[in-house]
Amino acid sequence: MIAERTSSRKRSIVKALTYRGVIVCLDFLAIYLFTGKIEVAIGFMIVSNLYTTVGYFVHERIWARVRWGAAATETQRTRLPPVDGRVDDVDGGARLTLTARDPADAPALRAYLDTLLHHIDTERRVSP
Repeated sequence: MIAERTSSRKRSIVKALTYRGVIVCLDFLAIYLFTGKIEVAIGFMIVSNLYTTVGYFVHERIWARVRWGAAATETQRTRLPPVDGRVDDVDGGARLTLTARDPADAPALRAYLDTLLHHIDTERRVSP
């Protein structure tokens, strides 16, 4: 199967927290420069960053589902059709035979396997 990059919930949480860390510092600095009061700056910083962190997380999860403007991945373009498989013993090794259940899906199976082999070949050339 071809690996596909997606944003996990854990990644979204970490991104939200690191972003909020930067914003906490900026909020404190801005409010302190405007008011000259540390207590006011700290209070605003805490309250503001609690609700905006939740808002950012929700926004991030919504955008993780939006496909507009995102390039299609190889697995989105090429899906494995239903197949039947068989493994045969060949000279001490193994041979995997895949057959499309519907003969009309044979070109889609071939395209999927070509894409998979291309990715394997690319990984071999990139990896030491």
